[in-house]
Amino acid sequence: MDDELLGQFGRLSDAVSDSDGCRLLLDGSSGSALSRFSNECYTFDPAGLERLGYPLFRSPKIVPGSAHYPVLLFFKDFPDFDHYWLVENDVRFSGDWRTLFDYYEDDDADFISAHLRDYSDEPDWCWWNLEHPEEAIDPRQRLRSFNPLCRFSRRALAYVDRMHREGWVGHSEVLLPTLLKMGGYRIVDFGGKGRYVRQEDRERFYTEEESSSPDGGLKGTLRYRPCFERAGSLSGKIYHPVKSQTATELKAQIESLNQVVAERDKALARLEGELKAIHESKLWRFGCISAGLFRKLLPWHSWRYEVVRLLLRPVMKKAYHLGRRAGH
Repeated sequence: MDDELLGQFGRLSDAVSDSDGCRLLLDGSSGSALSRFSNECYTFDPAGLERLGYPLFRSPKIVPGSAHYPVLLFFKDFPDFDHYWLVENDVRFSGDWRTLFDYYEDDDADFISAHLRDYSDEPDWCWWNLEHPEEAIDPRQRLRSFNPLCRFSRRALAYVDRMHREGWVGHSEVLLPTLLKMGGYRIVDFGGKGRYVRQEDRERFYTEEESSSPDGGLKGTLRYRPCFERAGSLSGKIYHPVKSQTATELKAQIESLNQVVAERDKALARLEGELKAIHESKLWRFGCISAGLFRKLLPWHSWRYEVVRLLLRPVMKKAYHLGRRAGH
């Protein structure tokens, strides 16, 4: 964990009272250790998650779909807080965190999150599936959310824990809002423009842009991708994901791109050899037409070029041998 992330954690800690407390949730299985914040760390590991008594959505990792499990584990060890905030490490707030926390101090909502949508709003979203050994929830009654930053009430976490124990399994972005809504718990959206946003809170803490993309259309300051290098210029807004690239990461990306270019050059060399062979056969016109289509329809750097080449290779090979039998 770098100094920038530790600085962000320090900002969060300064924004909450001593009685509330701020904890850094660390995956102990990765060997993470922070002596500087040893008294403020809560470490979890696979054995601790197994103690919860229910399976991971995609075992053995908590991502995707089970990022709320460490929060549930913390809740079971420390069940006396009224509310529990989850702030993932790539979330930034372009203001004083106290502004956000204080705004909801007297709000009794059980679950506060972002991009709350009904099934009818985004039927093509990929995580709508919810499983239970005996029960089912009509997809039209399901709800989704986006949870890099969210707040749970104590009773909401107790209810989610019970639902998991009763056999409910699903991605957290559909499981949490759907089960809480079906259980009669109150759900609130931080901002945006959706139907779960109070009129006075429209785009209050994050902006939302219209989109027809099949990944859910999460655009604006709080989104799935692409990444921000830093929090933007809009004041008092949630930004996600914010991931500054280190020199090591940039070097790795460059090496990866160089490898792709090298593989492309090899593929092109093979293809040019095959096209040359076809050109020298009696059916050279077929080879020229194929090459022309390749060049016109697919850019040289496209991975689709290689796929189509492999699909046409048997045809080209047959044409070449026909040409040889015809007199070459």
